[in-house]
Amino acid sequence: MREKNLLLALMCCLACACLLQACTSFPQQKEMQSMSRVFDLPYDQVWLSVEELLHKDLKCIFKKNDKKDGLLETEWVHRMDTEGRKRWMIRAQVRKVKDGVEVVMYKKIEFQDDVSKSIDKFRNQKKDNAATPTSGWKKTDVNLTAVEDLYQQLEVKLEN
Repeated sequence: MREKNLLLALMCCLACACLLQACTSFPQQKEMQSMSRVFDLPYDQVWLSVEELLHKDLKCIFKKNDKKDGLLETEWVHRMDTEGRKRWMIRAQVRKVKDGVEVVMYKKIEFQDDVSKSIDKFRNQKKDNAATPTSGWKKTDVNLTAVEDLYQQLEVKLEN
């Protein structure tokens, strides 16, 4: 009887761990939009085109560039405009599949509130709220057209 209780407790712990991992991985998937395309071309040609798109065309600096594992990841690109400060990065996976070479691109965008605005907002809040001003980066959803544009640029490169 004791062995059954111990086995049941172990199974419950395992189920909880699996559920916790599934819940914590969902936000990461939501913050980065991705799509994939399969090209009927040699791996080296597709790899080179993705590499050129990110480095030469988009002027990104690589954080990871591993042709063997098929992974390209850029450093954050910072930009300031009338809406505030933004940053974005791209991760691309290139791998051989049955029908050709699959390219999966992810784009992540974050923005930062203007510090003076967040301090003013904090000062104007009621004192019973326990909120604090933040100066960190906030995630935003990536528009699918932004990722689609990357694939269109890649297709043009591969046609030439």
